[in-house]
Amino acid sequence: MQIKFIITSFLVGLIFFSYAQANLDFKYSQFFGNNSSKEITSYLANADNFITNDKYDSAQFWLNKVFTTKNPYTISVQNCYTLSRQAEILYYNNIHLMGEETSRRALDIALTLNDSLLIADSYNFIGLFLSNMDSAEKAIPYFKKAISYFKNVPQGSFYEKLTRPLHTFGDMAETFDKMQIPDSAIHYAFISLKKAIEINRLRGEAVALQIIAKSYDKKIMPDSSKKYYEQSVKIANLANESDVALIGKVGLAKSYLDLQLKFKANELIDSSISFLNLHPEINILYAKDFFTQVLKIYKISANTDGIIKAENKILFFDSIINKKNVSQMQTVFKNLASVENQLLNTEINELKQTNRVRISMFFLALICLLSIFVISRAVKQKKIQSNNAINKERERIITDLHDDVGATLSSMHIYGDLANTVWDTQPQQSKDMVGKIAKQSKELMNRMSDIVWSLKPAGEEKNSFTGRLKNYCADLLTGKNIVAVFAIDETLVAKVVNPLARKNLLLITKEAINNIAKYSKATNVNITFKQQEQYVLLTISDNGKGFNKSLVSNGNGLGNIEQRCKQLSGNCTIETSEGKGVTITCSFPIAIISHTG
Repeated sequence: MQIKFIITSFLVGLIFFSYAQANLDFKYSQFFGNNSSKEITSYLANADNFITNDKYDSAQFWLNKVFTTKNPYTISVQNCYTLSRQAEILYYNNIHLMGEETSRRALDIALTLNDSLLIADSYNFIGLFLSNMDSAEKAIPYFKKAISYFKNVPQGSFYEKLTRPLHTFGDMAETFDKMQIPDSAIHYAFISLKKAIEINRLRGEAVALQIIAKSYDKKIMPDSSKKYYEQSVKIANLANESDVALIGKVGLAKSYLDLQLKFKANELIDSSISFLNLHPEINILYAKDFFTQVLKIYKISANTDGIIKAENKILFFDSIINKKNVSQMQTVFKNLASVENQLLNTEINELKQTNRVRISMFFLALICLLSIFVISRAVKQKKIQSNNAINKERERIITDLHDDVGATLSSMHIYGDLANTVWDTQPQQSKDMVGKIAKQSKELMNRMSDIVWSLKPAGEEKNSFTGRLKNYCADLLTGKNIVAVFAIDETLVAKVVNPLARKNLLLITKEAINNIAKYSKATNVNITFKQQEQYVLLTISDNGKGFNKSLVSNGNGLGNIEQRCKQLSGNCTIETSEGKGVTITCSFPIAIISHTG
């Protein structure tokens, strides 16, 4: 009897699977046309399923089968859709430069086909990649172009897999949030919410409500922020979207804290951490984002133990994410290189049948393209700095970086040995040592990031001085309710090509901002960067409590600021008095700042 039941169940399951696969292939054939290969439509269906389940290396495997079956660069709806899927894989692997290029290739095909939904999808992806490459302002026009091309999506078609209006309005809202323009973020988030409700996308509703709540938090309106975070959490729980609910809860906890409901904030954070510990399947990127927000709350409430635990969790997730990203990037690059190589061989074989001279020319061209793809893709669109003076300066900075890393790692090693030695006998001291290791590793990562940034070309928008300062101010000052106002001459900033000048200008400003966040009790900060005759002036001022210069030495980083000014042949003046804020003015000769030889 049991054998009969097993056989019957197997046959029913086989029939169901065959029906589902046939239905899937039929829909793809409708989408791509009758000339579409059943084999290719099956590959694309498999890739979509793996993308849905966040398995991007497996999705890449099936896309590679599409690429090797036919040339993906010819004009067809199927190829445009394939490039869209490729762009999504690159986006979730943080390979933004290559993703932007792939999306632009898809856009060329979509414009040739005059397919409005494919055009909208391509414009949206270009905007997404630009937004994530510190080019938020440049991303907005692409989102607006995407919106202008949307029309009704045919029900049951695989256009539903592409970008929808709710996504683009949401992406634009997130971008305005990055740009510290909360009113615009709220406006477009409400439109995204409306679009999500129209097509019954509960996850989209919850995400849109979170953007609204986060923007009200930036406007220092905790009652409104609390209201929309509560709605977001409710809808996310209803849709069983645990990752979205988790981020909503930590935002709600921040609102509670702002409303002086510290007990409710701590209770909500503790229950969320317990939930996360019981559900390790939650996306690790959301888990890291959750603890990043928790860390900010703990810092505001001066919860020392919580800060250490949150920082350790973030370091733990960072290590896992980095390993995963490296592995996925290796898989993507290896598979894409394999695709290019197979395409190369295909083209060569076709050319051999026609003309030997054309074979040689095309062979060389394709080899060059493949070499550029494998070797130079990650550094494309960057200018080669050939000047010997800048190269020498970069070598010096790299040497300093090497020494800094070596010294910090040695210190961390010493703390690790000490913690291990007294782990059982002096647990509190061991805990302090682990905290010092976490702090030093974070500081080292920040210093390395600043040095690497200083070596990048100044003229590229994603490496801009202004963008980096805005990100730093958002992280450091938002939690203190301090508003930063920038008046930076972008043309002048582009002239700062000397790596030492770029690094010192950034570190001077960061040192001043850090002091403001720690000591000033200010509500406003003004940062200006301009040229005055033959000098460059960098000014950082606040409306805080100020201090008595006669009673304060060059501590709190003021000595570091003066030293960095001297390295650029400049000088620094500090104007302050008790109750009248602080103004730091750094003056440099323009010839030193723009010096390249």
